[in-house]
Amino acid sequence: MTHACARHSQVLRVWQQRGLGLPETLIAFTLMMVALTGLLSAHQQAKLLQLDASQRLQAVMALRELSLRWQLNSPAAASYRAGIAQGLSNAGNDFRCTQDSCSMSARAQADIAWVASALKGLARAQWQIQPCREWLADCLWLGWGSAASSCNGTRTPLRFERCLQWLLPP
Repeated sequence: MTHACARHSQVLRVWQQRGLGLPETLIAFTLMMVALTGLLSAHQQAKLLQLDASQRLQAVMALRELSLRWQLNSPAAASYRAGIAQGLSNAGNDFRCTQDSCSMSARAQADIAWVASALKGLARAQWQIQPCREWLADCLWLGWGSAASSCNGTRTPLRFERCLQWLLPP
């Protein structure tokens, strides 16, 4: 009988060891949730970085376009400066002017309005003309998001800030 009890006990131990117990299941589930939370966080961070890069590219392209238009219409430099001094929100929205039918001043205002409309997608965007630190010229400082108010030419912007410094044409 002892042999039969020992064999029965061995069969019970084998049966009890099959599958996962409640503690192992809870630990596995917790580890899986931590891993999924980490993946979700990494995905969210990647989306934010992509949005920042997209906004920076949008700002660079708009400022490049403004610079090119300014160079093509260089006699109206004072009109460009006056238009930028008004601020992005007051730049107007009429940019249908063509070279043939507009004065140089009106063309400059239309260019400013077009670039301002291209920058409307940037949250709390602000721009201003300030002297450049590196060059003996003026720079256009464009800031958006949380860096909008600190992007004013008093210091060099940090790499991660949403602030651009653009050398203006003479």
